[in-house]
Parts: sequence; C-alpha cells; structure tokens
Amino acid sequence: LFLGIQRIQNGWFFFPEHIGYLHFNLVGFFDTNWLMCKQFFFHKSNFIVGLASFVYLVFNLLHYKRAAKFHFVVITFIIVSMFFSNVNFYMQRYLLIILPWIIVLGVWALDQILELYFKTKYLKNSMLVLLMTFSTYLAISNWDSNTFNDTCDISYRRTVSLVQETANWLQSQTWKNEVIEANFPVFQALQEPRNGYVKQPFVIDVNFQQPCKYGIFFKTKGIWDPLSEHTYEKTLKLFKNDFAEIRVVQFF
Repeated sequence: LFLGIQRIQNGWFFFPEHIGYLHFNLVGFFDTNWLMCKQFFFHKSNFIVGLASFVYLVFNLLHYKRAAKFHFVVITFIIVSMFFSNVNFYMQRYLLIILPWIIVLGVWALDQILELYFKTKYLKNSMLVLLMTFSTYLAISNWDSNTFNDTCDISYRRTVSLVQETANWLQSQTWKNEVIEANFPVFQALQEPRNGYVKQPFVIDVNFQQPCKYGIFFKTKGIWDPLSEHTYEKTLKLFKNDFAEIRVVQFF
C-alpha cells in the first residue's frame, strides 16, 4: 500500500527527493530497529498491548509452522515494514501503518493469556476490557510528546499550523510569483498543492541554487540557522510559537 501510494503520487516507489538518502549500515540497522521496538512495543503509552504483541510475534516466529496464516502474514508485514525503514528514513512516519496490526496481535495475545487464568468467559472478557480501557488512557495521555517536529506524534500539528499560517500570508503578497528561497518543510508546502497548504504552487529554490530576492526559513529551537551564512536586508515577517519560527526575509 505504501509503495503503491508513492508510485501514484511521485511517479516512483521512493519519494524522489530522498533517493539520495537511501542508506544501510550494520550498526545503524540494530540501532534503528531497537528504537522502533521501543516506540511501538515498549513505550509507556502502549506497553500493555505492545509487550503482548511482541511476545506473540516472537513466539510465532519461533513456531512458524503452527502459526495461523493470517497472523503470520500480519507478522511478516510488520517485520518487512520495519526492515524497509532501515534503508529509507522517510518510511519512519509511515510506520504508523503497522500500529493497527500491532494492536490486533496484542489484543489477541492478551485474550489468549487471560484465557489461561480465568476459567469463565465473563471474568476473562471483563479483565480484557479493563486492560484495554487502561491502555487507551495511557495512549491518550501520551499522544502528544511536545517535541514539535516528531512526525509520528500528534505534536506535529504545531509544525502544520505554523507552515499553514505562513502560506496563507504569502498568498496576499505582491512578490508571491517571484522565485523564493525556502527550506524544509516550507518548500514542500509551497511547491506541492497536494500537500494541502496551497491551491497553486509557488516557484521555490532550495539550497541557494539561484539568486532570490526573498527567503522563507523554518527553524526549531537549537537547530542550525539557515540564515547564519547568508546576509539579508530585513525581516519582512516572523511567524513563531513556543517551539519554532518561520522567518520571511528580503535579501540584499
């Protein structure tokens, strides 16, 4: 599904801009997979269902001949998706597509475990509902990491709202049809209407490949400032919140 969507939207199975970022190294392979396991199986927001899912996943891999076909397909999908993200870093946000299947496996595993300890169906189902209610509470109370630029987190809405505010302001400027220098994620928002920020694409330059009179730069706190190596005449507009800013400048 992921590759199909990429093919339809971008004309190729990988997002073209990130082809040059495809990578693989053995150390990074283990580090990345461990980070993904912590995020999807052992995080405090989902450890009840996640841990059960992880145990069930490992058990079925060890006893694959006895595994139900549907469960084995789901497990294979999860593993292949995680491995694929090791070479294509852009895949990490799309790993959200494995979350429903992790939940399915986890709930199924919990149901099987509870069946061993509770003889009556009523007690088993009651305990399962209790665990799911508590898991839902943990998920909701931790779904905003407050990190602002985490694309697997609801906190990313802060990035979206800041970029949208900038795009709306730019629509009314007299110089909007000129070539504009921009960095990520601004240039993606302004270049591609399918991303939902603009109706008509702007002419954007990236990495100062050509002379531009205007620039729009996104910067999070503590991150390298793209303007530090380039002199600009004045700041035309500043959009900011508690986590980041977008500065619109006019170059000399």
